This record gives sequence, C-alpha cells and structure tokens, in this order.
Amino acid sequence: MSIERAFERAFEKKEKRGWDHIYVFVDIHETIFVPTYDKKESYEYYPEAKMALQMMSKREDIVLGLYTRTYPAIIAKYLEKFEEDGIHFELVNDNSMETSTSYADFSKKPYFNVLIEDNAGFEGETEWHDVIRAVRKRYLIDMMRLDEEAGLYMEGQDGGDGTMEGVDGGDGTMEGVDGEKKKI
Repeated sequence: MSIERAFERAFEKKEKRGWDHIYVFVDIHETIFVPTYDKKESYEYYPEAKMALQMMSKREDIVLGLYTRTYPAIIAKYLEKFEEDGIHFELVNDNSMETSTSYADFSKKPYFNVLIEDNAGFEGETEWHDVIRAVRKRYLIDMMRLDEEAGLYMEGQDGGDGTMEGVDGGDGTMEGVDGEKKKI
C-alpha cells in the first residue's frame, strides 16, 4: 500500500468513526534524517521531510508520534531540534492517549493509523512528497466540505462525479494567489 493510500484510509476511518484526529507515527533515522552511521546525531532532513512534518504539525486532526529505537537522552535532543523547526511530536514510542480495549492491548505496541518508517517500506529519499500530496489533498477535501456546509458549494464544481478535477486543473497543479501554477 502506498503512503498516500494509508493517509486516505486513515482519514476515511476518522470520518466514519467520528474521531477528532488520526495518529501518525514516524521513525527518525533513514526516514526523517539522512543517517550518518556514527554516534553523532544527524540533522540533515531528507528532501521535503521538514515541510511534510511542519504541515502535519499544523493540522489539528493529526497527532504526531515518534517511533524510534533511539536512546532517551538523544531523543530529547531530537525533540528540541524538531520544536526549533516547527515540528511538534506529542508522543514518543507510546500512545498514552489511547487505552487498551477488550480486543486490543496497547501496552506493548502503540496505537497509530499511519506509520512512516523505513523498516516498513517508506523511502525517505523519495516519498515525503507523497505525504505532502496526501495532506494537501485532505486539506482541499476539508475546504470543499466546509464550503458546502456554508452553502458556498456550487453544483458541478467538482466535475459532477465527486472528483476534484478542476480544483487542481487536472494536472496536479493549482493556481496560487500570485497567478502562478504550483505543484500540489
């Protein structure tokens, strides 16, 4: 499954079940930062990783969690770096926001909806753009829904078939406020 599809499924489940947010857990090494394979911390972001994490940090319906084998003292340094960069991880290797149920034990494995982790197949070098696209797509869907609820929705605005054709020009771009086409 692609990372975009993982986000789509998580947001669909959120809506269907009436949740306030989804949980996105993210690994550090070989996922957010380029590894150095020595004992020094690396703060070299993969392309678009910083932007994607900042975007998710700004969304009220996404709770970010770190999912890492890094030692606690070093995690603290990473968390400081992330905060400096406008990235807010609320959870680390645990999801105390969710409790175990009669059919699920969260004491050993934290609950999450999306996992961004190199050991789960995510490629930090190339896939952060897919995360950005998934979050932006959800933003556009949310804005269209708010417009519709406010009575601003016009019939045929979405092509009449529920797709977003026309919102982004159908070519993966959207016209910005400056009149320039921007990749979404």
